[in-house]
Amino acid sequence: MINDIFSQVEQNIGKSLYADDGALWIRGRNIPYINKKMQAAIDEVEKWTNKWGFKLSIAKTQVICFSRRHKISPLSLYLYRQQLEQVKVVRFLGVWFDEKLTWKVHLNKVKDKCKKVINMLRCLSGQEWGASRTSLQSIYWALMRSVLDYGCIAYMSAAESNLRELDVLQAQALRICSGAFKSSPVSSMQVEMGEMPLRIRRIKLMMAYWVSLQGQNGKHPVKSILKECWEHNETNYTSFGWIGDAKARNVGLHQLQYSNTVPLSPIPPWLFPLPAVDLRIQQELKDNSNNIPIWYIVQKYFEEHFPQSQVIFTDGSKDPETGCAGAAVYVPMCEFYIKKRVTNHLSVYTTELLAIILALNWIEEMEINNSVIASDSFSALESIKSGRSSARMDIVYNIFCKMYDLKVKGISTQFIWVPAHTGVEGNEKVDILAKQSLRIKEIDLCIPLSKAEAKVYIRKYTQSVWQMYWDDHETGRHLYNIQKSVDAGRIGSRNRREENIITRLRIGHTGLNSTLYRIGKHPTGECRHCNQQETVEHVLLQCTKYSNERYRLFQSMKKANHHDFSLSGLLGKTANKIYDDIIKFIQECELSKVI
Repeated sequence: MINDIFSQVEQNIGKSLYADDGALWIRGRNIPYINKKMQAAIDEVEKWTNKWGFKLSIAKTQVICFSRRHKISPLSLYLYRQQLEQVKVVRFLGVWFDEKLTWKVHLNKVKDKCKKVINMLRCLSGQEWGASRTSLQSIYWALMRSVLDYGCIAYMSAAESNLRELDVLQAQALRICSGAFKSSPVSSMQVEMGEMPLRIRRIKLMMAYWVSLQGQNGKHPVKSILKECWEHNETNYTSFGWIGDAKARNVGLHQLQYSNTVPLSPIPPWLFPLPAVDLRIQQELKDNSNNIPIWYIVQKYFEEHFPQSQVIFTDGSKDPETGCAGAAVYVPMCEFYIKKRVTNHLSVYTTELLAIILALNWIEEMEINNSVIASDSFSALESIKSGRSSARMDIVYNIFCKMYDLKVKGISTQFIWVPAHTGVEGNEKVDILAKQSLRIKEIDLCIPLSKAEAKVYIRKYTQSVWQMYWDDHETGRHLYNIQKSVDAGRIGSRNRREENIITRLRIGHTGLNSTLYRIGKHPTGECRHCNQQETVEHVLLQCTKYSNERYRLFQSMKKANHHDFSLSGLLGKTANKIYDDIIKFIQECELSKVI
């Protein structure tokens, strides 16, 4: 109803409207001129409300002047002949803007919310009891990380000293979730829980937003702040409009192409033919109680249901390490094949859809009627059958357009799902062709990336940045010797006490004497039996007091075919059985309460 509320406002006035929250702004140095222009804009909005029977709330309408000057000039703006209140802080869409844009007020609000969540986590956890590690982390994601993420692209331009206060809150939450000792390094807790540092996460979210903007048309209001401006060389602001494009170049996002956020079909959707997608082989495989070879079931199915059809096999492939992608088509009847190298970083789902498009193009070119396209991608065929795709609706539209062209020419084709890697000859052949296409140096098909595919690329980049930070950091070296990769945190599925023990053993900060010495609660940090530093490694591998318990631990590990008796072998990402043995060792040594 209010979409056109700002329709009569001048073009040089900034406008923002989300549901019933609207804002107008203008930028300049001449205060009287700005006052005049803003009053004219307000008058136009007032005329609109009078025309359509609306009444704006004067109490909820506020004026703020953003300036770095010590003395802020007062503005005289009126709505319904009543002067609007000029404030120093305003809340808009959940973000608090102060008049100097230091973000102190917003960050204080964020900290207050986070402290409440931390108190909640404390109430749900203890050393011997409490919610599981997984449950506590889910609460952290839902109630605290979401607050830290909201608006971070804007407030990341705040002073580093203010942003570091958020890092402290994250560390407190992770310490509670993981059950780590109070002196544990923050970097270790982040790796243990799989939570990247907030400064890296803010870059990840900023780049994800930058990618989403690339799929919008040129009229998108945020795109204007990314355009080149003479002030970019005059100031050193760190806001998104100043550093967004530069950061995207550093990440490598500028050299990629992106699909439209809202794809539109060139042909009206109601003209699309209804695709014939056969997924019944899946049920026949489930009903296979006689252990008949799968390839034989598929072959018999083709002979019974498609005896006169020309079968065309399609497949897509991707190298997860390099991001290279390819698609292939194979026609057994005439020993014909197509293999194409496509744009890097596309998903396997996208390459499967592209392979189907290659098959449809070949059918149209050769004018082959009564054909059936066989694919081992159930998700791709489901998208074609339903006409919906959350990831690549643009490519699904292309498939339907091609099918419309075939229908106009009187050519019919069907789709069928076949199981992968089960000995089906045509499917095995096209799988080899798809993998061979990855070795083609030149890209044959340039396909724009979807937002989801670009986010995978961004995630790999931020993971690499975090990995470099973890490799070069001075603290947390005990856990680094056990787990050198930050790819994922350890999945905890035990009770609270056992999880605390495992976490503290891995991080290396426990109630043993070496840790107590660091925090000034033990005179030497030495083991009273061996006169050596009482560390986790000393207790597990060296201390003579626990020789018998250690012998039983190693014997149990040998029975489980685990022969790595180093610290990383004991506490790395090993099977739960090894952790059972370690917990039993700690209990036999009567160290449960100490650690």
